[in-house]
Amino acid sequence: MMESQFWNEKVTLSTMTSSSYSPWHRRLLVRHVIVLLLLAVVFAAAFIPLAGQLAGGKWHKLIHIGVFAAIGMLGQWALPRTPMHFNLGFAVLLAIAHETCEIVGHHHYLEIHDVIIDSVGGMLGVCMMSLLQSGYRRFSHSGS
Repeated sequence: MMESQFWNEKVTLSTMTSSSYSPWHRRLLVRHVIVLLLLAVVFAAAFIPLAGQLAGGKWHKLIHIGVFAAIGMLGQWALPRTPMHFNLGFAVLLAIAHETCEIVGHHHYLEIHDVIIDSVGGMLGVCMMSLLQSGYRRFSHSGS
């Protein structure tokens, strides 16, 4: 039985440098880091009551929609080969997880309207980025 070359190849730290990654993989890694940083900030804010007070008032809904639309757009951008329906579902799960963290961090009851607003914002972001990506693919492959 013949073994594949992959299993016979010795992997060392020198063979695993960042220069061995293609430019596409490096860009994808940067995209993932950006999304993870944004998520870290948003979820950290869920445990800081002052953040909830600053995002209150008449801007409350717009801030929630805007932040989660940005998360949805960046998520779709960072995961370009992931099916859109997966990213849409993930946007809803993030909204639920964020509200759960706010319940603990801000010491308030379940605000179902925040979950709905966050979900809508995330799904809008995913859809907008998906449209931008498909338009870019069509434009770049049209030969123009």
